[in-house]
Amino acid sequence: MGNSAILGVIVIVALFLLLRKLSEVAVQYDLPSWGIYLGGILSWAFVLSLLGYAAFTVYLIYDLLANRNLVAIYVLMFIGVIGGMLLQGKEVLDSSRVFDYVRTSLRFEPYTLNRFRLDDELEKKKVKDVYRQITGKEAREMVGSPRLKTEAEIRRLQREAAVLAARQTQLGSPTLKDELKQLRAGHVVNLSDVWKINSFKRSTHEWYSNVSSLQIDPKTKSAIFHVNLPEMTRTHVMQTNTLFSFKQDLYAFLQAVSSEEWLKPYASFVDQLDVTCFGLETDGFGQTALYPFFHILISVSELAARAGKFFAVTELHTISRITFNNGDPIA
Repeated sequence: MGNSAILGVIVIVALFLLLRKLSEVAVQYDLPSWGIYLGGILSWAFVLSLLGYAAFTVYLIYDLLANRNLVAIYVLMFIGVIGGMLLQGKEVLDSSRVFDYVRTSLRFEPYTLNRFRLDDELEKKKVKDVYRQITGKEAREMVGSPRLKTEAEIRRLQREAAVLAARQTQLGSPTLKDELKQLRAGHVVNLSDVWKINSFKRSTHEWYSNVSSLQIDPKTKSAIFHVNLPEMTRTHVMQTNTLFSFKQDLYAFLQAVSSEEWLKPYASFVDQLDVTCFGLETDGFGQTALYPFFHILISVSELAARAGKFFAVTELHTISRITFNNGDPIA
């Protein structure tokens, strides 16, 4: 009985890892017909294995209650521990994408549904923001059935955004020479006011207005950001879906900052971005205050290497140092 439980876990985990790898490849490339067929077979095997394991668990519960088989207790404890570990690590394992891939592969269809969704939305928002800043009007969208943009259309949007951005008034700091002089002398320079002025003129990410402070430390070669996110209460911080969405926004913010034109004169003094995010909490007396819930230290070169490419934010911890919730690890 115990051997059957262990064997079942091994089979399910092996199938999951194979499907995870296939889903990663499917997101970046068009799988050939044999790849789609293989994904379908593995998906059916995975689903049937899960159903079989669920039926086995039900049988163990019945055996324990009806026959008082004490061995079943240990097997159920083993299943509970393994299930809890998998549930805790579901975000690290990128289970949401894997199950999305499985749903598609069960019909033996190519997995292209979410392939360009992130790039599409980011570029569409960038074009809208620049259009609004230049014309003072909101860009209207065509009403109709939603259609996924092709890669060529996404690249066209990127070119249009670059052309529109080039028409903006010159951004930067009026005291740039003095700031560079201070940085060369090894002094920390506060760019908080300069950030607010430039983000008011042009904002390439919705978090720009949430940046409360920005400093550049030439000794550590860091750009140190404080970002206030009042909507992130302690309850929201502990919700997996909210946290995943937060990490998507964070990664987009980091990419926007690392490619910001007016920050380029400071680039020789910055090798890494040091970002602390603050949420909102209420104490026992009903007073609200900001509290740090997320800190990330990431190299600018890591961001540059992935600029314009698909990146799964569940892997963010592999290219950066993250501290979550006053020291708790986060994936």
